[in-house]
Order: sequence, then C-alpha cells, then structure tokens
Amino acid sequence: EDALAGALARAEDAARTSQVQATEMQDALLDCRERMVVMVDRVLLDEAQVRAKDAEAEFEALTAELRSSEKVADGLRHEVMGLTEKIALLNNSLAGHVPREAADQARALHAAAVAEVSARDTMLGALKAQS
Repeated sequence: EDALAGALARAEDAARTSQVQATEMQDALLDCRERMVVMVDRVLLDEAQVRAKDAEAEFEALTAELRSSEKVADGLRHEVMGLTEKIALLNNSLAGHVPREAADQARALHAAAVAEVSARDTMLGALKAQS
C-alpha cells in the first residue's frame, strides 16, 4: 500500500509538473506569436512608407510634367493668337488680291492650329483631373 501510495503521489507530482511545463510552453508560444505580429506589423509599415514615398515622388514628377505642359500650351495659345491676328490682317489687306485657293489653305492651316491647341488643352485638363 505504501508503495502504491508513493507511486500515486509521484504520478500526481509528475502530472502537476507536466501541467506547469505545458502552461509555461503555451505562454512562451503566445509571447513568440505576439513578437511575430509586431515584427510583421513593422515590416508592413516600412513597406507602406516606401510605397507612399514612391507615390509622392511620382505625383511630384507628374505635377512638374503638368506644369511644363501648361507652359507649352500657353506658348501655343499665344502663337495661335498671333497667327489669327496675322491672318486677319492678311485677309483685310489682300481681300480680292489673293486667289481663293490660297485663302482656303490659310484658313485650313489656322483651323488645324486651333484644333491642336484645343486638343492639348483637353489633354492638360485630363492630366489635371488625374493629379
């Protein structure tokens, strides 16, 4: 009986020790999991910051390109206005002296220039809307 009671006491003690070890291992695993989550969060945050910086740089490049395009469009508008004035002066001074075909060609060139400026304005509007 004493031997059986001793064996039972040792078995109960071993069970308690195993339970304590299992709890310690579970706590260690939870701690490890929490550290992994923190590390993953840091990596994701770093990646998001890199993507944000890349997007900001791309936005700045597009903004600079848009400004450059606006300057070109302003120059073209000015040039077309100058051409319009010259054509009006030519029409007035050469009325009746210029063959109809030449006048039609001048009007066609003027219309093409106006259409090109209009198309560029439309493109600039689209670029502005995107930025």
